[in-house]
Amino acid sequence: MIYLTKNDILGRIKASNLETITEGDDSLLDTHELDAVSVVISYLAHDYDTDLVFQPIETVGYVMNATIKRMTIDIMMYNLHNGRINPRQIPENIIAKRDDAVRWLSSVANPKTMINAPFLPKKVFEGQSNNAMAWGSKTKRQNDY
Repeated sequence: MIYLTKNDILGRIKASNLETITEGDDSLLDTHELDAVSVVISYLAHDYDTDLVFQPIETVGYVMNATIKRMTIDIMMYNLHNGRINPRQIPENIIAKRDDAVRWLSSVANPKTMINAPFLPKKVFEGQSNNAMAWGSKTKRQNDY
């Protein structure tokens, strides 16, 4: 696993249940971790620096924010259940947690909402040139005849 550890996941699901779902194949955790991270990045990439939000476990001095970790694991658990068991048998709490995570991520991604997420590093945009519509109108022309 790149961004999470197995202990992070075991904090959200019993080891016996995880073993049952994955059938002992830990490579499934790697695949579903990357899927969940890509979902979270798809919501945050517009305004936030996702390279700083998601760094590999080996990065010295880096600790993933607990909220982002929880959202990623909730989406990962739903995807893992959805891919491995009958969708009608997915526990309601797994579905509810995934829905809550997606709802929170979409609220953070929406500029009209006032969700406070100061732990997310804002993306720094370089100088905006040739973007007159975003920053004002073009200068008025004077035509003399």
